[in-house]
Amino acid sequence: MYSTISLRQLRRHRLALLVLSWGLALGAVQLQAQAQAAPQSAAPAGDGAPSAPTEGKVAPKSEGAPKAAPALVLSADGAYVLDAQNKLAWLRCVEGMTWNGHQCAGEASLMTYTTAQALAAARAKADGVAWRLPRIHELRRLQEDPANATLFPGDPREWTWSGNASINVAQTNPYNYDNIASGSTNRQERLSARLGWAVHLGNGESRGDVSRGTALVVRLVRPYQP
Repeated sequence: MYSTISLRQLRRHRLALLVLSWGLALGAVQLQAQAQAAPQSAAPAGDGAPSAPTEGKVAPKSEGAPKAAPALVLSADGAYVLDAQNKLAWLRCVEGMTWNGHQCAGEASLMTYTTAQALAAARAKADGVAWRLPRIHELRRLQEDPANATLFPGDPREWTWSGNASINVAQTNPYNYDNIASGSTNRQERLSARLGWAVHLGNGESRGDVSRGTALVVRLVRPYQP
């Protein structure tokens, strides 16, 4: 009787151990599955581990060099256009027109080269400022500026006198029969003295074979100290 009870108890203990081992194995499998399914937590700051890139977010663009100031700006009273880079001041209106605070009023005056130079000299004497005819590259700068129409609202955008001296590139032969017949060996110099440079403020074209007796638009410029 004693041996029979012992055998039964032994079998029960074995069965309990087997059930316990199955339970432990099943729990381990469940824990492993949960660990694989859970998202990985980010590494704490300062531990030396690089943070993973965040999808869907764009890094902010680094700011470049500051934008350059506008090439041409208006004076405080709006009557002048100032070029701080080249230290020049332009009247907003061509000769014959005046700025009334809102626009250029009147009509543009057309002048010969000699008249335009005389006007610049007289105004320079009266104002004590070196008014002059602008150079070719200065007029082109006005024409090429994107804000040209706003800065110079009354500009006729026609041929405008430049103060550049006209240079005739043709060679002069002092032994040429035509020169001898005319009694002069400096025919080219005398011809060049009667020509001048002009710039078309509508398309930027320039030419140096314009007769100085031609009546063109005049726009004077003077030095400006920022």
